[in-house]
Amino acid sequence: MNALFGFGFSQEDELTVASMLDVTGRTVLCVASGGDIPLSLLARGARHIIAVDISEAQLHLCRLKAAAIQSLDQEAAAGLLGFIPASKSQRRSWMAACIENLPEAAAAFWRLHETSLLHRGAIWCGRYERFIHKLQLIVRPLLGRAFIDLARCATTREQELVFDRRIGRPWLRAFFRFAFSRKIYSRHGIDERGLANRSSEVPLGEQYWAKLRSLCTATLAQENPWLQLHTIGRLLSPGAVPHYLGDGFSSARQLVGCIHWVHSDLLSYVKESCPTEVTRVFLSNLPDWCSPPVFEELVRELARKLPVESRILWSYLHTDWQLPARNTSLIIESDNRSSSRGLDRFPFYAYTCARVAGHEDAGCQAT
Repeated sequence: MNALFGFGFSQEDELTVASMLDVTGRTVLCVASGGDIPLSLLARGARHIIAVDISEAQLHLCRLKAAAIQSLDQEAAAGLLGFIPASKSQRRSWMAACIENLPEAAAAFWRLHETSLLHRGAIWCGRYERFIHKLQLIVRPLLGRAFIDLARCATTREQELVFDRRIGRPWLRAFFRFAFSRKIYSRHGIDERGLANRSSEVPLGEQYWAKLRSLCTATLAQENPWLQLHTIGRLLSPGAVPHYLGDGFSSARQLVGCIHWVHSDLLSYVKESCPTEVTRVFLSNLPDWCSPPVFEELVRELARKLPVESRILWSYLHTDWQLPARNTSLIIESDNRSSSRGLDRFPFYAYTCARVAGHEDAGCQAT
């Protein structure tokens, strides 16, 4: 079965994004991607979300996630989407309940691809998720229950012991170098465009390996959905879910009509349609995907259109994009290059947060 879209679930930690942007009561413009960030930001108190994506298939996934929280209880929604195990008959029944809350194009998309959805859930129809699932199948017989035992630890200190004694093996490091080599990863795991701006001489697999221990030990594994999905391929309990499926479920269900899903490239949307109410923007890791001139034009356009004191946040894996020295109106509020914050549940990304300080003639500053 071919992948239906690039990403089935978002990789940035929605709690980190919500905290850095201060979204409460705000209108937020963001990249839609797998849909978890927009839905969780809404559940974290945003007033209105505008989620834009150039991929219509990604938006079909986002709309399914929104329909799931409208139509189902928490556990059923998590099961339909594939965060927790469920049978094909259960997913078929749950999908039937969601159809009426889907736009016709999205409903037709999921009817056409029902077999893929029923197999493991919607999130595992992504190219990236299919790739990591294959890696899990290779590694699991060699590591046994090590990741499951790590995810059941009561403290991060216990997690460190499990990782150092049972997971951090030389052979796994070598496997990372192979599986995440540019040739393999760009062919099977991610579109080559996602690596186009990577210039580091450090092998990609080594870069990821260097972050794996932080992923496994920096936050409590029992409560980290991104850790469990990447290492086990499922969540061990319904409580370890993205915020909109967990503590924020009631808020997300009540406010889901406050998300506007938009099929467009982000630069065109900002130029032509960006509402004046937007004061918070999350660009995900667009610096990794688009050329520096395009990203610079996007940020300049945002700085020109957003009200003073608005915030723009972006993440990056490979490209530390720098603000131009002049003709911009942004101040860098926080620039986390180390990506080693103890509270970030997916510490592979670094983040930059900028504030609109003025307009066209304000100049660029850093603090």
